Amino acid sequence: MKKLVIMRGIPGCGKSTYVRTQLQGAKVFSADDWFMRSGKYDFKPQEIGQAHEHCFRRFMQAVQKGEPRIVVDNTNTHLWEMSPYILAGDSYDYVIEIIEVQCDPAVAAERGIHGVPTHIISRMHSDMMAQTTQMPPWWIRTVVEN
Repeated sequence: MKKLVIMRGIPGCGKSTYVRTQLQGAKVFSADDWFMRSGKYDFKPQEIGQAHEHCFRRFMQAVQKGEPRIVVDNTNTHLWEMSPYILAGDSYDYVIEIIEVQCDPAVAAERGIHGVPTHIISRMHSDMMAQTTQMPPWWIRTVVEN
Protein backbone atom coordinates (compact mmCIF):
# COMPACT_ATOMS: atom_id res chain seq x y z
CA MET A 1 0.00 0.00 0.00
CA LYS A 2 1.39 3.40 -1.03
CA LYS A 3 0.86 6.27 1.39
CA LEU A 4 0.92 10.04 0.96
CA VAL A 5 1.00 12.21 4.07
CA ILE A 6 0.23 15.90 3.73
CA MET A 7 1.43 17.94 6.67
CA ARG A 8 -0.62 20.96 7.62
CA GLY A 9 0.06 23.71 10.13
CA ILE A 10 1.29 27.22 10.73
CA PRO A 11 5.02 28.07 10.59
CA GLY A 12 6.76 26.99 13.79
CA CYS A 13 4.07 24.54 14.91
CA GLY A 14 6.36 21.50 14.62
CA LYS A 15 5.49 19.94 11.25
CA SER A 16 9.07 19.26 10.20
CA THR A 17 9.99 17.96 13.65
CA TYR A 18 7.02 15.59 13.48
CA VAL A 19 8.15 14.38 10.06
CA ARG A 20 11.73 13.80 11.29
CA THR A 21 10.64 11.93 14.41
CA GLN A 22 7.51 10.07 13.29
CA LEU A 23 7.80 9.51 9.55
CA GLN A 24 11.36 8.29 9.06
CA GLY A 25 12.10 6.61 5.76
CA ALA A 26 9.55 8.59 3.76
CA LYS A 27 10.46 10.77 0.79
CA VAL A 28 9.85 14.30 2.04
CA PHE A 29 9.07 17.29 -0.17
CA SER A 30 8.93 20.86 1.06
CA ALA A 31 9.02 24.29 -0.54
CA ASP A 32 11.53 25.17 2.19
CA ASP A 33 14.11 22.96 0.45
CA TRP A 34 14.38 25.62 -2.27
CA PHE A 35 15.71 28.11 0.29
CA MET A 36 18.42 25.91 1.75
CA ARG A 37 21.84 27.30 0.84
CA SER A 38 24.95 25.60 2.19
CA GLY A 39 22.93 24.06 5.02
CA LYS A 40 21.29 27.36 6.04
CA TYR A 41 17.77 28.59 5.46
CA ASP A 42 17.79 31.74 3.31
CA PHE A 43 14.19 32.75 2.60
CA LYS A 44 13.59 35.07 -0.34
CA PRO A 45 9.90 36.02 -0.59
CA GLN A 46 10.16 36.79 -4.31
CA GLU A 47 11.07 33.12 -4.92
CA ILE A 48 8.09 31.53 -3.15
CA GLY A 49 6.36 30.64 -6.42
CA GLN A 50 9.49 28.94 -7.74
CA ALA A 51 9.88 27.09 -4.43
CA HIS A 52 6.38 25.62 -4.63
CA GLU A 53 6.76 24.72 -8.32
CA HIS A 54 10.04 22.94 -7.54
CA CYS A 55 8.43 21.09 -4.63
CA PHE A 56 5.47 19.93 -6.72
CA ARG A 57 7.67 18.87 -9.63
CA ARG A 58 9.85 16.72 -7.37
CA PHE A 59 6.74 15.32 -5.66
CA MET A 60 5.25 14.32 -9.03
CA GLN A 61 8.45 12.51 -10.01
CA ALA A 62 8.23 10.47 -6.80
CA VAL A 63 4.54 9.71 -7.32
CA GLN A 64 5.12 8.62 -10.90
CA LYS A 65 7.96 6.39 -9.69
CA GLY A 66 5.61 4.82 -7.17
CA GLU A 67 7.60 5.71 -4.04
CA PRO A 68 5.87 3.83 -1.20
CA ARG A 69 5.86 6.66 1.41
CA ILE A 70 5.72 10.32 0.49
CA VAL A 71 5.34 13.36 2.76
CA VAL A 72 4.51 16.91 1.67
CA ASP A 73 5.78 19.20 4.42
CA ASN A 74 4.31 22.65 3.66
CA THR A 75 1.91 24.83 5.64
CA ASN A 76 -1.13 23.85 3.52
CA THR A 77 -3.38 26.19 5.49
CA HIS A 78 -5.78 26.51 2.52
CA LEU A 79 -7.49 23.67 0.70
CA TRP A 80 -6.28 24.93 -2.69
CA GLU A 81 -2.69 24.39 -1.53
CA MET A 82 -3.33 20.71 -0.74
CA SER A 83 -5.63 19.93 -3.65
CA PRO A 84 -3.00 19.31 -6.38
CA TYR A 85 -1.16 16.88 -4.10
CA ILE A 86 -4.37 15.09 -3.15
CA LEU A 87 -5.52 14.84 -6.78
CA ALA A 88 -2.15 13.46 -7.88
CA GLY A 89 -1.96 11.02 -4.97
CA ASP A 90 -5.49 9.85 -5.65
CA SER A 91 -4.72 9.39 -9.37
CA TYR A 92 -1.74 7.19 -8.53
CA ASP A 93 -3.61 5.09 -5.94
CA TYR A 94 -2.05 6.47 -2.77
CA VAL A 95 -3.80 6.29 0.57
CA ILE A 96 -3.81 9.93 1.66
CA GLU A 97 -3.67 11.22 5.21
CA ILE A 98 -3.58 14.85 6.29
CA ILE A 99 -1.68 15.34 9.53
CA GLU A 100 -2.55 18.68 11.06
CA VAL A 101 -0.17 19.93 13.73
CA GLN A 102 -1.98 22.43 15.94
CA CYS A 103 -0.17 24.93 18.09
CA ASP A 104 -0.84 28.27 19.74
CA PRO A 105 0.17 30.96 17.20
CA ALA A 106 2.25 32.90 19.77
CA VAL A 107 4.23 29.76 20.64
CA ALA A 108 4.71 28.93 16.95
CA ALA A 109 5.94 32.46 16.18
CA GLU A 110 8.43 32.28 19.04
CA ARG A 111 10.00 29.00 17.96
CA GLY A 112 9.66 29.41 14.19
CA ILE A 113 12.82 29.65 12.10
CA HIS A 114 11.25 31.59 9.24
CA GLY A 115 10.87 34.95 10.93
CA VAL A 116 7.13 35.16 10.23
CA PRO A 117 5.58 37.83 12.47
CA THR A 118 3.06 36.76 15.11
CA HIS A 119 0.17 38.67 13.49
CA ILE A 120 0.74 36.84 10.19
CA ILE A 121 0.92 33.46 11.94
CA SER A 122 -2.29 34.30 13.83
CA ARG A 123 -4.04 35.12 10.55
CA MET A 124 -2.73 31.90 8.97
CA HIS A 125 -4.04 29.97 11.97
CA SER A 126 -7.49 31.56 11.64
CA ASP A 127 -7.54 30.82 7.91
CA MET A 128 -6.48 27.22 8.51
CA MET A 129 -9.16 26.61 11.12
CA ALA A 130 -11.85 28.13 8.87
CA GLN A 131 -10.68 25.97 5.95
CA THR A 132 -10.78 22.85 8.13
CA THR A 133 -14.57 23.05 8.31
CA GLN A 134 -14.70 22.98 4.51
CA MET A 135 -12.70 19.77 4.08
CA PRO A 136 -14.56 16.92 2.42
CA PRO A 137 -15.60 14.42 5.11
CA TRP A 138 -13.86 11.51 3.32
CA TRP A 139 -10.41 13.08 3.68
CA ILE A 140 -8.48 11.23 6.39
CA ARG A 141 -7.32 13.83 8.91
CA THR A 142 -5.26 13.33 12.04
CA VAL A 143 -4.80 16.18 14.51
CA VAL A 144 -1.62 16.40 16.58
CA GLU A 145 -1.44 18.91 19.43
CA ASN A 146 1.97 20.46 19.85
